[in-house]
Amino acid sequence: MAIVIEFNLKTKTKNHIHMRTMKKFLYLAFILALPLLMVSCGDDDNMDGGDDNAPGSIAELASASDDLNTLVAALSQAGLVETFSDPTADFTVFAPTDDAFAAAGIDLNTIDNTTLTAVLQYHVLTSSVLSTELSNGDVTTLNGAAVTVDLTDGVKINDATVTQADIEASNGVIHIIDKVLLPPTEDNSIAGLAQGTEDLSILVDALIKAELVETLSGTDDFTVFAPTNQAFIDAGIDLDAVSVEDLTNILLYHVLADPVTSDQLSNSFVETLNETYVEVNIDGGVSINDASVATPDIATDNGVIHIIDKVLLPPSGNIVDIAIDASTASAPEFTALVGAITKVTEDPDLADLVSVLSNEDEDFTVFAPTDAAFNNLLDFLGASSLDDVDAALLQDVLLYHVVAGDRVFSTDLESGELETALADQLLVLDAGELSLADAGTLADANIQTAAVNIQGTNGVIHAIDKVLLPARSIMDLVNFNAEFSTLKAALETAELTETLADLEKEYTVFAPTNDAFADYLALANISAADLLASPALSDILLYHVVSGSVFSDELSNGFVTTVNGQAVEIDLSSGVAVRDVSAATTDASVAIADLAAGNGVVHIIDQVLIPETDENIVDVASGNDDLSTLVSLLSNYPDLVEALTDEAGNFTVFAPTNAAFDEISDITATLTSDQIKEVLQYHVIDSRVYSSDLSDGQSPEMLNGETITINIDGSVTITDKSEASEDATVTATDVQTITGVVHIIDKVIIPEL
Repeated sequence: MAIVIEFNLKTKTKNHIHMRTMKKFLYLAFILALPLLMVSCGDDDNMDGGDDNAPGSIAELASASDDLNTLVAALSQAGLVETFSDPTADFTVFAPTDDAFAAAGIDLNTIDNTTLTAVLQYHVLTSSVLSTELSNGDVTTLNGAAVTVDLTDGVKINDATVTQADIEASNGVIHIIDKVLLPPTEDNSIAGLAQGTEDLSILVDALIKAELVETLSGTDDFTVFAPTNQAFIDAGIDLDAVSVEDLTNILLYHVLADPVTSDQLSNSFVETLNETYVEVNIDGGVSINDASVATPDIATDNGVIHIIDKVLLPPSGNIVDIAIDASTASAPEFTALVGAITKVTEDPDLADLVSVLSNEDEDFTVFAPTDAAFNNLLDFLGASSLDDVDAALLQDVLLYHVVAGDRVFSTDLESGELETALADQLLVLDAGELSLADAGTLADANIQTAAVNIQGTNGVIHAIDKVLLPARSIMDLVNFNAEFSTLKAALETAELTETLADLEKEYTVFAPTNDAFADYLALANISAADLLASPALSDILLYHVVSGSVFSDELSNGFVTTVNGQAVEIDLSSGVAVRDVSAATTDASVAIADLAAGNGVVHIIDQVLIPETDENIVDVASGNDDLSTLVSLLSNYPDLVEALTDEAGNFTVFAPTNAAFDEISDITATLTSDQIKEVLQYHVIDSRVYSSDLSDGQSPEMLNGETITINIDGSVTITDKSEASEDATVTATDVQTITGVVHIIDKVIIPEL
């Protein structure tokens, strides 16, 4: 007859627990020394003895009962039957019924006699005690250990109820009970202490049913949050009705993989053996989820027990299940989120998001927009419902709210970047403000503290008050922000949207806000319609675009060539300023930098940059009275004029002033036409070279094939090939035109003639 109480923990944590097949036995028996005389009861089916006037012995009465067959067999197997026939003995026997033995899992075919004897002995008192003579308290048994008598409601011996009392025998008295009494043992394991704690008897019964006793009796160390009997009653858990699978899941939710005392706990979420998490709160006592720790730090040989006043109920559904349940609640939430997931899943060309987010082998953190947040998105997009929103866009938006591979609880949030399930798209978390900045919009999303840490079997949900929008491309940034509505209209009119949506290219865009465009329209005294109809629109827009991704920390003082061929000047002396070629406008300031997109970066500016859209190098020189001699000389060489006015060209001209030419008038008077042309070509570089591109000792090749030497020592001077002439000083720099850039100098530079 074996009491097999098995803990069969399927997992301790991932890869932490190994199955063991230990069996734990509790020992008791009745050791009595006198032979037992079995007396036939004849045909009477009662518990009377062998004659009509005297009751039979304890052995005779037990043998005569239809409900004590297992007890009689146990006594016989232990060789103890004769003892209970001794007429000189005087015993009280608490006799478990056959059903009690069956419920205890006792198998007479496997239990050893030492164990059996110890169990039986724990049911015997050494004197005859009627029920009326019992009193509340502990009574020592033949085992040497005590049973506890409780007369509060009927008669209870430990957790067994006396169902039939005071069956008097010739050598004592029998009280029939409905449970086998399990004596205390020297087992100081978690399971052993639980078995020896009366207020944890339901927990022990649950562990027996779930076959988990063996593990908690083993050598691996655990922390167990142990619900009291009342906690199980309050939870309405019926051990007869609950399945082993569900019961095991509940029990494992009360176990940590390592021993943790109460002073080692902190406000956090801790993984349990069922691979979901409990929330620990130590503010004003210790609580686990909504259960309070009533008795902490019960040390055992294989861990620690904390007794709690409620049963912990683990998450019962995955992330998708939770969202669906919330959407159908009496106060529904996440209905739009569920609708969006469903729409994407039903599109055969897109991901099956229901299956993805239901994957029990993956961990997810989902920042879930509320229904109000989705309504705000629909208003912004001008959509009446999710049916009006492109499914591919919805897919990317939804994936942008998911952090895959980890459960990030509110207590674990740290400021910084979070990699989302949407490739190459990041969220920026401010843990102090509990806010999220997305790539696609300017307004942050706030984490709703009243709806955080909503656990599922495969992750956790935090509600947020705004739909986060990714920046798959620069055009997403433009499309998703109301501040760029004028820019969006201009890009659409100029047919540049595909350019800025091209994921194969990278750009940096200095993006003017609506207010910046309004200021420009007022300055130019034109309407928005005039701007959109202007043939210069594309040129203006491309003047805000630089090839390649250039973040703010990569900018430096100097000129940057834009996609329209002209340059803007970057000034970092006070913040980040961007200067165009127009004298009529102030510098544009970068208000918000580094909005990253899948194909580049956007810096928001407060002024529209105005390029030189009409004048070429010759036009600019012609408009400067101090360059009239240069213009007059150029007019003699139509091929030079044609080159410098060709919009496909890119040149740098060091333009001598009239005074500079006057200084060498005696020289120029002696030069041939070809020599004068060579002098003019010696002032031209066949590319744009801004002042910021010049360096000391630089020797660029000029259009005539010779070189000059650049000297920078507080000022910029130029040394030519003539030993007789002085260096020329650059007096004005970076005059931009559509065909190049002009630097004005105070001397004519002379080549070898």
